[in-house]
Amino acid sequence: NAFDDLLNLTTQNDGYVVTWYDQFGSNDATQATASAQPKIWDSTTGLVTENGKPAVDFDGSNDYLQTSVFTASTQPITRILVAKQNGSGYLIDGSSTNRGVIGSNPSSSLRRIFAGTSDDYAVNITGNQELLYALFDGANSELFVNSSGLGAKSVGTDGLDRVTIGTIYDASLSTTFVDAQIQEIMIYASDQSANRTKIEDNINDYYDIY
Repeated sequence: NAFDDLLNLTTQNDGYVVTWYDQFGSNDATQATASAQPKIWDSTTGLVTENGKPAVDFDGSNDYLQTSVFTASTQPITRILVAKQNGSGYLIDGSSTNRGVIGSNPSSSLRRIFAGTSDDYAVNITGNQELLYALFDGANSELFVNSSGLGAKSVGTDGLDRVTIGTIYDASLSTTFVDAQIQEIMIYASDQSANRTKIEDNINDYYDIY
């Protein structure tokens, strides 16, 4: 059957992600260029995992996925990721006119969120699997790492009209390709602060991060 054919194919070759499907709409993130597709299956070791759960492996060289531009939403915006970031770069961004970065400064390991204005945290990435929860809300923006807030930052007021995974909004500009294993991405075009702890607990119950 089709599943057996797929299994036989991927057990003999590496497998790569062409489309990361949007589970609640039609804003799928895709990559048509084979050499820029992140890995999900290794022909030798099998399914790519982090802490026993499936992960998408971005190589830090040229891998990325991107949605088409869609109707813009304004702040507040909540972005949530489960990822292991192994080096500097952007786990996620938006478009040229509506940025939405979670990651680190491209020339250092300092954590960064960015929505039109750059303002890094004086805290480095760890190279560990983490639950990253970011509220983008102008001067009241904040990044939480494993449910611990790093403090409010003024990172700009950009909205949301595209999702870029694994690098900056325009890969041709990039010094920000990220070496990372990304497992989950959730985006709300709203402030989820009232539900933050419940969301984090639900995600952590599955991934057992902290």
